[in-house]
Amino acid sequence: MRSGGLARRATVMKMMRKKEMPLLLVDTGGVLPARGRDMRLRADVSFKGMKLIGYDAVNLGTSDFYFGSDYLKDMASMLSIPFVSTNLVSETENNLWYKQYIIKELEGIKVGILGLISPKSFEALPNRDKITGLRAVPPESVLKKTITQLRNKVDSVLLLSQLSPEETATLIHEISGIDIAIVSSTSCEDFPFAGTGRRPLMLCVKPKGETLGSLEIKIPHDRRFNVLNQAQIELNDSVSLDPEINDLITNSYRERKREANMKKQEVLHQKLLDDLKSSPEEFFKSQKNNPSRRSRSMTIPIPCQ
Repeated sequence: MRSGGLARRATVMKMMRKKEMPLLLVDTGGVLPARGRDMRLRADVSFKGMKLIGYDAVNLGTSDFYFGSDYLKDMASMLSIPFVSTNLVSETENNLWYKQYIIKELEGIKVGILGLISPKSFEALPNRDKITGLRAVPPESVLKKTITQLRNKVDSVLLLSQLSPEETATLIHEISGIDIAIVSSTSCEDFPFAGTGRRPLMLCVKPKGETLGSLEIKIPHDRRFNVLNQAQIELNDSVSLDPEINDLITNSYRERKREANMKKQEVLHQKLLDDLKSSPEEFFKSQKNNPSRRSRSMTIPIPCQ
């Protein structure tokens, strides 16, 4: 059974948005696949799909930099993807393509959204030369500084973390001002959600889009959270595919296949032209030296004398 997928995520989000309550849709980061086939196509489709679904904030993760920082900058510009990273420092740009924090207002409640990337993120990437003018700094000091800046601007602070659950739990208890942290991990069962209404709270969700974490809260005027519901929505075959996102995926792969076939035909056409320019002796010699081009029946172009 295949789990996850943008199309199923879109279906769930459309159902949620039909409810009469304000909603924030965020991602903890690491959107792009770290390995596999058609990685660039999958990356393009992922961000185009997230644009259509309507994300409020997307934290930057290590795998997101696989194609370099310029690629992400282009996605932010062309698709208006709301990237956020609080501890990612630019040494070359004043006008950042990502934000150090995002403020969203929901029915009078202002929520500040922060994002953390691991300080060692870029060390494991094979294309570090494509990440220009950026460095990830230890989160403690920059987190304290940013929360101080936000204190009089927002009613609550949400942290999207690429750190481990252990590191994230330590941070939110040592640094005051964070109300909710969301972290992605394959071992979420070791970090059950503490839904008692005590702050700070940490929600752990599965990576790779296998589930959609849902946290329903009520924020009274005294800012003490009341957790109404918490769930991990499995994105498996029981969830239907959203037609719009499914068409985006299908058409993108169909176009990729068409372009690949056209390129193949261009190569074959050029080889035929080269063969027409050769003498019969040269043509037979090229066939003999290239077994992959042999066939049981063959039409041999003979140049006119």
